[in-house]
Amino acid sequence: MHHDRRFLLLMVPVVIFLLLAASLYLGSDHLTLISGLHVPFLSHWQPENQPESITSSSLPDSDATFTSLPVPSSTVLPPARVDNGTVLTAEKIRPYIDSILDPESTALPRLGCPRVNSTRYDVLRNMSEANDNHVDYYFALDLRNCRDLLPRLLDADMTCALDWTYVGRDPTFYDVWVARGINGDSFFNIPPNGSWDYAWNLFWNHPQTKARLDSNVPFQAFACWNGATAFTAAPLLDGLRFRNVHKGECAQGEPQMFCKDLWHRGFGKIAVVPAVNLEYSDEKAEKLKKLKGFTSDLVRHQTEEDAKIEWAGPPEKVKCMEGWQNQFWRPWNETLT
Repeated sequence: MHHDRRFLLLMVPVVIFLLLAASLYLGSDHLTLISGLHVPFLSHWQPENQPESITSSSLPDSDATFTSLPVPSSTVLPPARVDNGTVLTAEKIRPYIDSILDPESTALPRLGCPRVNSTRYDVLRNMSEANDNHVDYYFALDLRNCRDLLPRLLDADMTCALDWTYVGRDPTFYDVWVARGINGDSFFNIPPNGSWDYAWNLFWNHPQTKARLDSNVPFQAFACWNGATAFTAAPLLDGLRFRNVHKGECAQGEPQMFCKDLWHRGFGKIAVVPAVNLEYSDEKAEKLKKLKGFTSDLVRHQTEEDAKIEWAGPPEKVKCMEGWQNQFWRPWNETLT
């Protein structure tokens, strides 16, 4: 793995903990890949900073595979269930839970999913109770990750990858319903008829962001999730939680509400890292990497100055998309003032 000054913060003698949570549909299909992710990533930490617990569900194909994961200081906990199916730890064996892998959960729906929302909360709860500021969280959905993904995400208050899907010959940016540029608009234009015909033209109305995207350097966004995200624990210790919409608020998904609340609490350094590109299947992920390039190669010659972001304040208004055919603008902080 390529090392440069941007990763030196991972080597300092400070107790830094990572919480890794993955929402997976078929556990055994992902575990080999997840196992490979831990080894190069956790090499940045000293052993005492790597406490990790993995919670499996009762799927027949998962238990033996979970116990074989090559994770430093790992403890595999027996599953405990609640009425809504959320996987929880049966007991608090370790004060930090770095991974909660839920093979029965599905990808996030368009609005509100109590099970996924509850799982997110359970992942965060232990860290909040520990009251430790030196924590970073990493969430991933059913993406085919790569080894060089994780370290690149640990910057700013929150950073996101770019997730793509192949609906035709070329990849299309996927998380357009949640993601908003620093100008408050969607990443690509969706006309009133709901067509994605303009999906190829990302940031058509914000040339500064488009230029940074084309150069594969990080750029600021108002909101993102994009399949994989990392964020600091600091606002969570101050009470921030995943939530649904307030009464009278634009009906968007929990990830956008989360970003909005980050801004409201002064954590507006939200960035997208275009050198990290993800897809939802092995075959298409390999195709995407050949097209976009691997993260380590894309950042190899980037300097600290290249990656530097001139952080801006929030846009005055943000586009609300309660449906593709129902789009309008609202104050970025509506219901929060």
